[in-house]
Amino acid sequence: MLVGMRPKNEVASKVGRIATVGTDGVVKDVYLVGFARPAGFGNSPSTFGTYGNEFFLADMGKPYDQSQERDGSVLRLEKGIVRPYASGLMDPTDMKFVGNKLVICDPNEKGAGQGAIVVINSMI
Repeated sequence: MLVGMRPKNEVASKVGRIATVGTDGVVKDVYLVGFARPAGFGNSPSTFGTYGNEFFLADMGKPYDQSQERDGSVLRLEKGIVRPYASGLMDPTDMKFVGNKLVICDPNEKGAGQGAIVVINSMI
């Protein structure tokens, strides 16, 4: 199983990671590093335009209660390299692919506790 995590009490900005966890609940291996607060992730369908069959992840950025910056983003992994896909989000917490759309849950998109569902269509 893949999980997004951040070391407890860490103050550096990009120490969040995606790791594999075994059925015993123990971290087995770190898969990707260098995120603020990695949250939702998944593989895009083959029909998702130029970015089909790629690993995507939502990075929440700084917590909303610490900063109202729109530093949340969605990133994609292309041939082992992390590349930006969407930016300017508040705190994207989860994402799912529905057909050729990427559906993102952002609980603070319109302000504290005023969430929204953000939908991005694959146009490429």
